[in-house]
Amino acid sequence: DDAREAMARAEAERRDEASRRRSEADAAMRAEREAAEQAAAEQARATRAPAKADPDGHGLGLSGTGKGGGGAGGGLGGVGTVGGGAGPTDGPVRSAPAPIVRVLASKGALELALVTRVVRVASPRLGTCVAPSAPARAMIKLTIKPDGKVDSVVVSGVSATSTACVERALKLATFPTATGTTTATVLVQATK
Repeated sequence: DDAREAMARAEAERRDEASRRRSEADAAMRAEREAAEQAAAEQARATRAPAKADPDGHGLGLSGTGKGGGGAGGGLGGVGTVGGGAGPTDGPVRSAPAPIVRVLASKGALELALVTRVVRVASPRLGTCVAPSAPARAMIKLTIKPDGKVDSVVVSGVSATSTACVERALKLATFPTATGTTTATVLVQATK
């Protein structure tokens, strides 16, 4: 009888653990979906922002003249995200390589996979923060409270401006709730 009770308790504990992991995974997916929706909303707001250019035609707008000017852009429903244009350039335009964002370690209540999933959602913002300091390698240590909110962020290896940006980006992240505190180490590396 004692052996049966022990087996029943062990089975109940396995079911509880599996249920907890499913709940954590569901919470991480919800956080990932919410962050993606927020990023899409931010992108939509940025797309609607008026273009600014200096008198010589240089700028970051959707249209313009002068070196690297985008020409006249066509639009879809006035949004201006579909279309093209032509203008003289000083050579091929190359985009910077995407920054590398990796969770190197996670200690505490949250598993590495769950921390990685949430950090992956924040990685475009983290890359944007570190890119101006390129070539740069930011090491980040963050502490996550049991309620899923980021308690502290310590950044090394980049400028004060990049550090403040990284701190803001990670403070916006929401991790799954857990039974205790978690510390994680994240690497963000940007090259020119």
